[in-house]
Amino acid sequence: MSAKNIAIIVITFIILIVIIQNLEIVMLNFLFWTLQINLLLIILLSFLAGFIVGWLTRMVYMKGKTTKMTTDK
Repeated sequence: MSAKNIAIIVITFIILIVIIQNLEIVMLNFLFWTLQINLLLIILLSFLAGFIVGWLTRMVYMKGKTTKMTTDK
């Protein structure tokens, strides 16, 4: 078994533990709204939002870096 396969199995196991432990419904208050939502869904949406912000930040950084490289020549 390769290191990649072992890493995939370990990460999958950790994700399953997080899913099992965070199935309860919680109250989410945001500005004027109050929602009853699954805690796991809040965790996943927060992770997704962070991933998107990080990806967009990297794209803006890389675009600025390539623009600077092409104008320097």
